[in-house]
Amino acid sequence: MNKKRLIWLMLLLFVWVLPLSYAGAPIFAYLRQLKDVNTTGIADGKILKYDLATKKWIMAEDSGGAGSGDMTASVYDAAGIEEQVVGLTATQTLTNKTITGTFTGSLTGQASTVATITGLAPDTATTQATQPSITSAANLATVGTIGTGVWQGTAINQTYLVGQSGTNTGDNSANTTYSSLVTESTTVSAPLVKTTYALSMPVATTSADGYLTSTDWNTFNGKAPLTAPTFATSITGSYLTASELVATNASKNIVSLAVATYPSLAELAHLKGMTSKVIDDDQIDTFAELDAIVVDKDLVNKADGADWLGTHDYGGAFLELPNSANPAVVVEGRIAYDTDDEALEVFDGVNSRLIPTVHTIQKTIWDPDGIQSTEDAVPLFYVHADAYPGGIKLLSIQMGADQANSAGIAFEEWSNTTTHLSDIETITFVSSTGVADDGSLADSDIASGNWIFADLDTTDLNFLSIAITYWIKEND
Repeated sequence: MNKKRLIWLMLLLFVWVLPLSYAGAPIFAYLRQLKDVNTTGIADGKILKYDLATKKWIMAEDSGGAGSGDMTASVYDAAGIEEQVVGLTATQTLTNKTITGTFTGSLTGQASTVATITGLAPDTATTQATQPSITSAANLATVGTIGTGVWQGTAINQTYLVGQSGTNTGDNSANTTYSSLVTESTTVSAPLVKTTYALSMPVATTSADGYLTSTDWNTFNGKAPLTAPTFATSITGSYLTASELVATNASKNIVSLAVATYPSLAELAHLKGMTSKVIDDDQIDTFAELDAIVVDKDLVNKADGADWLGTHDYGGAFLELPNSANPAVVVEGRIAYDTDDEALEVFDGVNSRLIPTVHTIQKTIWDPDGIQSTEDAVPLFYVHADAYPGGIKLLSIQMGADQANSAGIAFEEWSNTTTHLSDIETITFVSSTGVADDGSLADSDIASGNWIFADLDTTDLNFLSIAITYWIKEND
């Protein structure tokens, strides 16, 4: 085959054969022509970074590659790192990482800012960097037991336990003895109070123990003694009742004597000046006992029938008279109230006489029908205010005529001689010469200053006799 034919054969291979072997897969000359590449934001210095969320390669900033500022696995022992550490720059912090085995790198800072480290020798610089420094008694109290070794470059010569006897020749060499120090394990009893490493005691109150102030001490020192106290002025018992006597009770406590049971100060004042004993009530149960005590017999009624002489004032008391039906007033001058006669009964030495409490109005009208032809109603009785300030109470009305008749007479109450007020009762003869009310009057109370009138009718009579009983009302 000559050289020219070989050239045409190679062109045929690239033009026809190779495209056929990639059927359906076009050949691109640029990355942006690939479907899984997003070149949005392309610029000078940008790199491609795979985005798992979109499953595409996207534009990203160049972080500088694996230079000396990266925190990568090469800084640590690869065999001791349990998860991959990538993508951290010098300004980022490695957290939540567990490093096991032998650590050959270096760490700085406190243990709270670095990963958990296990299996490290206690005397390495790395261990020292992760422990708090011991520079004061306060820090010493939070560490606990420290073994012999090197601590931050200073030798610890012997083991000691905080709060126990021992000697520290390291950073805390100034505090050589710890047996006298207050520690976290120190316990105290009330009223002592421990706050961290300080002891204190509060002031005593009514409900809590404590120390006594000088003011309180002086107050207590000024109290009266328990035996034979002396009071210069007075004693005030706020629980006692004013103006009552005091005495001791069954428990020997001083208490007030209630005036409901015992005398008050005012009552005791009545005894002032008495020179003899007080008479008990059981000493005067009988007249004989009273008669034996009272020297002047005229001062008392020493027996029934005795005469009282002198003047006796009953202005502040009611006088109750003997009262009964037909009282036996058989001694001259006696007085009693006769309940069935409604009168005071006195004896004149021979007869019992009555002073009635019931009175009678008696009137006789001549030619009543003749008067009626001139005046329809005529006055019978005036209730005078001077004699009857409380008015009167009518009890009954009775009438008599010269002949049997059937006249009806109306009795009325008038306020004056021209003004009718009310009807007292109308009483009618029943073909008889005498008649009385039926025991009930429509208006029986006649006021003081009013009149009783009789309204006559035309029945021909020569006279009409009227009798009205009443009693005088009290003036309330």
